[in-house]
Amino acid sequence: MATANSNATDPTVPIENFVRRAMLALHSALRREFELLPVAVGRVTSGAQGRAMTVADHAEILLMVLDLQCRAEVEAVYPLLVDRCRDSFGSSKRQMSEQHDEIAKLRSDFKVALDSWRSRVTAGSRDHFIGAIARLTTALHEHLTDEWDLIVPLMNEHITGGEFEAIMEAQAVTVEPALQYLLLGMLMYEGDSQVVERVSATMAAAARQRAAADYFHHCQRVHGTGRPPVSTQLFGYVPEEGRYSFRI
Repeated sequence: MATANSNATDPTVPIENFVRRAMLALHSALRREFELLPVAVGRVTSGAQGRAMTVADHAEILLMVLDLQCRAEVEAVYPLLVDRCRDSFGSSKRQMSEQHDEIAKLRSDFKVALDSWRSRVTAGSRDHFIGAIARLTTALHEHLTDEWDLIVPLMNEHITGGEFEAIMEAQAVTVEPALQYLLLGMLMYEGDSQVVERVSATMAAAARQRAAADYFHHCQRVHGTGRPPVSTQLFGYVPEEGRYSFRI
């Protein structure tokens, strides 16, 4: 990961396009993790209960992350946009709300299929769960693409970096402390260094190292590698910095 600018941890110094860059990190993590999940599930053979539990626990974490993301949008982001740019946000809000409703239904189907597979690890329950993952992932990709095009530009213009940090912190405190490290590591994996430094500014360097290590070892347990492939659907690789970034 590239070294952060020395101003990155100073909350009084604005980071250019911080909200957009933070949303990129969130989108990247969601896309990557849901794209990788069916592969991890597909590797679990019938009757491999212990292995299935490891992957199922990971799937539960992803459901929680998706729920946090959706609730943050509805409860914190959308009210700010309604207040500050109602005319330009109205039609997009309706579209996002319809997609949230569809994702909520598919999340429920996902959970039912997950519980069925967890209780009886067979080829049939595995394949049914993989189908539920695919349907949710397709809807999620559509939502994130539309959100990136329609909502993120408004957020970047009308919501301050400090306000967005507060929204992220409010969601983080609802997660048990040990899991917060894993989720930060998940965000750090493709997040650009300035965003990571700002998001984790209240944490000591050792805590950030723990977050990276927790995600690395978690990926080893779930995927068999500490360095899973990144998501490239919307973003461009910056070779000189060794990371993915949005295109301005």
